Amino acid sequence: MKVLIANNSGNVGKSFIARELFYSNFEKEKAIIEVETHNSSSSKYKNINSIKVDGENMKDMFDAMFRYDDFVLDIGASQIITFFSEISKINGIGDDIDLVIIPVTADNKIQQDSLKTLQVMTKMGLKDKTRVIFNRVDSPKEITDFLALAKKEGYNLDHNLRILNYDAINEIDRLNITATELASSTKDYKSLARAATTEEDRQGNIAAYTLQRYAVGIKKNLDDVYSFLPSSSTPKKK
Repeated sequence: MKVLIANNSGNVGKSFIARELFYSNFEKEKAIIEVETHNSSSSKYKNINSIKVDGENMKDMFDAMFRYDDFVLDIGASQIITFFSEISKINGIGDDIDLVIIPVTADNKIQQDSLKTLQVMTKMGLKDKTRVIFNRVDSPKEITDFLALAKKEGYNLDHNLRILNYDAINEIDRLNITATELASSTKDYKSLARAATTEEDRQGNIAAYTLQRYAVGIKKNLDDVYSFLPSSSTPKKK
């Protein structure tokens, strides 16, 4: 599966979706290819193969793409204009991409920027491969206006592609592991809390146990979203 994730706005959860929704479900040789000038946001995760390339360096990008059966191209907001300017010069770029993901939040400005991103996808001939994933959105009411505006652009979006707003995601991120990894961890934090000999250790294990419970819920939400994507991205069997 070859996925491109982009948005004209930053802070929409591109890297989170790349790690948690796609990379965790890929089974073959896989990578997250971050097209970004700043630090790689996925490099701190020891179990993730993260590669950083510059948006102007198409040779390095394609070199990374050709090495992996499954990859996510995570396009940084600071690089999106440069990136699409460069790939517009390349004929048939859509042949190298199976799915385009545009993350959208409930923020009005982000939604306006996201409409511009959809327009770019149409110009690039990637409309049929494009899906919007609504991130940090608890209710379909938060995206009603965007759904209507996107429809005018020819996009019939699926409100089921919605990741809820979890404050725990930021807390899990500070542990430098993914929610998927924490949800599947066999570490018994409850027993560790009960056996702790200091209050600091007890509280630390209680906090970890709480985050693990949240992680299980986050993983369930992500699996539900993944199941609504095209059949070629059906989650692997557990």
